[in-house]
Amino acid sequence: MHIGTELHRSDLVTSIFEYLVGGSVKLESYDGERGVYGMLCDVCGRGVKLSELSLLVFADRAKNPEIALEALAMMKDEGFEPTANDYSALFMACRYKRREELVEIYESMPKSFRPQLNGYAQDVVIMAHTQNESEELKLRGLEIFGEDETKWTTYSCNAALDALLQTRQFEALFSLANKMTQKEIKWSSSTFKIVALGHIRSGSVKKALKFMRTNTTPMKNDSAQCYREVIAYYTTTERNLAVACQLYKEMMQNNKMLPRSDWSNALELASRLPDESMHREFRKQQWLQDAPLQAYVPASLLSSDEKHRHSNSAIPLDHENAVIATPSEASDGALALEVLEDILHHGGSGLTKEVASKLVLAMLAHNSIHDCVAMLDYCRGYGVSPTLSARLAAMTALMGGFLFDEALGVAEDMLEDDLTLDPKLSTRALVAATKAKRNGFVTKLSRKSRLEPTILNNCNVMIRNCAREKEWDVVLDLLAAMNGEGVIPRVDTFEFVLISCAMDSCWNMIIDVYDGIPDDFQLLLNKKALSHVFEAHARSEKEEIQQRTLDICIKHKEAHYSRGTKFPFKVAMWSLLEARQYAGVIAIADGVKNGLDRSSTMCRRVAVAYMCTGSMDQATQLLHDHSVNFELEDYEFVLNARCRDECWGM
Repeated sequence: MHIGTELHRSDLVTSIFEYLVGGSVKLESYDGERGVYGMLCDVCGRGVKLSELSLLVFADRAKNPEIALEALAMMKDEGFEPTANDYSALFMACRYKRREELVEIYESMPKSFRPQLNGYAQDVVIMAHTQNESEELKLRGLEIFGEDETKWTTYSCNAALDALLQTRQFEALFSLANKMTQKEIKWSSSTFKIVALGHIRSGSVKKALKFMRTNTTPMKNDSAQCYREVIAYYTTTERNLAVACQLYKEMMQNNKMLPRSDWSNALELASRLPDESMHREFRKQQWLQDAPLQAYVPASLLSSDEKHRHSNSAIPLDHENAVIATPSEASDGALALEVLEDILHHGGSGLTKEVASKLVLAMLAHNSIHDCVAMLDYCRGYGVSPTLSARLAAMTALMGGFLFDEALGVAEDMLEDDLTLDPKLSTRALVAATKAKRNGFVTKLSRKSRLEPTILNNCNVMIRNCAREKEWDVVLDLLAAMNGEGVIPRVDTFEFVLISCAMDSCWNMIIDVYDGIPDDFQLLLNKKALSHVFEAHARSEKEEIQQRTLDICIKHKEAHYSRGTKFPFKVAMWSLLEARQYAGVIAIADGVKNGLDRSSTMCRRVAVAYMCTGSMDQATQLLHDHSVNFELEDYEFVLNARCRDECWGM
């Protein structure tokens, strides 16, 4: 039933339900867990009696608290006694809601069942008590918690710690925390937070601060509440705004996704200090964390009271070519400048992947391409790599600015970091590599293709893109590099390149590409690509290449016959005629006799071959047998061929 519910198979759920109630009741289909509850209420309303097995199924397996509670009530009404396992299942079903009823059921269940509850159910019972607003129930929860230490878990211990915190039993809280360590029960971030709050509320604020700073990492993002209470202490009791602001800074650095109220309070507090440096620090943190405050915080808090005192230089990485101006207001550009200057001043401290990415994107947003190049070099020097999206954006901008060497540097770094390059962007990088004579980049890309199918697929796309853009040198370089690494493009990629070359009349290129295709792949070329291969050989000015035409035609004709695919006879015959391999035309024609009909064009070409070899009678007979007439171009071809062969006697 649960699987059927998860799959929204209401028909299946209904049929199982009807089986459970004995098959005597027909029900309408309901959807979801609530639908099962609706059917349960329906049969109860009709006075249908459910078997003990059926009730146990509902009590033990239901994740919906209403179903579990209803099943338990029905079991009691029918005189069936639930087991400890049934109660454990019920408590698990009610773990997120109906906690008040859970408390009542726990107190009313047989006391002998309590030790038999499983660990998860015990955790739920303890949390239901300790998280209640009633102090009496909190204390009762602590009592249940202390009854069986063997069932203690991180969750139940945290529930007990929180109850001790709420009831201000600080010594017991610290004692339990120590006991967790002794029992090797893992502390969660919530454990650290509760212990820190215990120190704060017991008056040991400095001890709490030391504890928080020592455990920054394990507390993760759970320290915000602790900082708020410490800040409140220094603001109201100590009246030390400078320390309070410093604590706000720590809170911002150690907690992500702070609510807007924290940012607003911090900026308001900083605005009361005589020095504006802390206000600027908060704004930089806000920029680093992408906290959108403009729409929610008064404008007066987003800019300093005094005009911002900042040098007139731009980003100090490249003074001469810098583009970002330094505004007096706390704009994003100015904040980016300050963050970078802080990092430079502290020797790279604080330069993380996220910070580097934000700085790179900020420079690109302000069209500061040269600063971006310097920033990438700086990151490289400190072994920090910006995110993939930042590097792709930088690479796009560098290519657009014709900084090909720099763009290729970014691309090579990405390959070194095992990142997959975008096919479109990589195509541009390949073009740039060829223009910059950086053959090493093509080799690196090919070497990576051998290891990663995704990169190999990108290479196929890049070859197509380069062919589409008529970057034939890049195509040949990439094919050669891939061949050197033992990487073979797909057959359809070779076909695309061959066809693209023909459209650009690059006949010699077709021959070069074809010669680089493995023999078994050559035999798989489709009819259109193969036609261009024949034509390219026939058009060659080199006689030795022309002479290969017949061998290639015969090889591919046999391969097509064996596969049962169509062979381009017309193009093959034309190519052989152009290559003056007249006997080859006649030999190819013999293959057409085997169950194939000759077209008029094919007959004319065979007749031309006969005439060019002096077999006039055979040519005439062939044309007569197939009712085909010569056309003007056929006579012209024969005359030109005979003249070329110096056969003036005709």
